[in-house]
Order: sequence, then C-alpha cells, then structure tokens
Amino acid sequence: MTAMTAHDVLFHSMRMAERIVEAYLGDLGDEELRIPPAPGLNSIAHQLTHLILTESRIVNAIRPGTSPDLPEGFESLAPAEGETEATRARHLSKDRLLGLLETQRRATRGLLESLTAADLAAPMPEPFRALCPTVGGAFNLAFTHYLLHAGQWVAVRRQAGKPIVI
Repeated sequence: MTAMTAHDVLFHSMRMAERIVEAYLGDLGDEELRIPPAPGLNSIAHQLTHLILTESRIVNAIRPGTSPDLPEGFESLAPAEGETEATRARHLSKDRLLGLLETQRRATRGLLESLTAADLAAPMPEPFRALCPTVGGAFNLAFTHYLLHAGQWVAVRRQAGKPIVI
C-alpha cells in the first residue's frame, strides 16, 4: 500500500464535500433554499452563492483567470453584511446554483490536478494567506468551507420535514 499524498487528501476532501452537498440539497426545492436555518442566518441559496464566490476567488488567487465567469450581479446576491428579503427574493434557482457550482468545481479540480506537490506547498497569494499560508491549505479551505455551512442546512431539512440523509 502506498502512502496518501497531499493531492489524495485534497481530492478526498473535495469528494466528501460534494457528497454532503448532494445529500443535503438533493430533495430540497427552490423555496426551501430560500428559508433561513434560524433567525439572523442566511438562506441556503445565499450560502451557496457565497460558497461559489469564495471558491472562485481562491482558485483565481492561485491562478488568475482559471475560474469561469459568474453571471452579472452574482456577487450582489451574497452581500457580506447578510441577506435581506430583497436579496432572498432574487436568488438563483437551485438548478442554476448547482450548475454554477459544478462548472466552478471542474475548474477547481482541473487546477488541483495540474499542480505539483511543490506547488501545493507554495505560499498562498493574498488576501487568503493569513487564513491559509499555503496553496494546499487554500484548497482545503475551499472544500471544508462547504461543511461549515452544510451543518446549517440540516435545520432547514428538519423544518421542511425531510428525512435524515447522513
């Protein structure tokens, strides 16, 4: 048996995040994606928009121009100060968000596949360096970031009467 490489660990983290996103969102509809998990929290649609934006920024910080273009005004759908009724009403559909995520993920996967172990150990460009000192650490952030948010999605699943999936 061979030892796991940094690439192996990162690809495993990416696939785990993908499986959890698919499991938690698979049977939710557009309206359920607009429900805040609790008062003061952002809806799943807002969180997905934020996650796609963050992954896009991380990938473009590593290799500018790698991430696909996002729709005009996409960034305005996930303001840093949080969601409002107006932004909640403008969120893209679940299918559109998951399509954008899939397109971004293909670019992310392609970039990760193209990098060497030395590339992963290289310093991460700003503004991510304080949080992720290395390129490999930034990939880890991109993938585990989904898990941080997915825990909130369970509350929406419970509110909607959906079954336990994990």
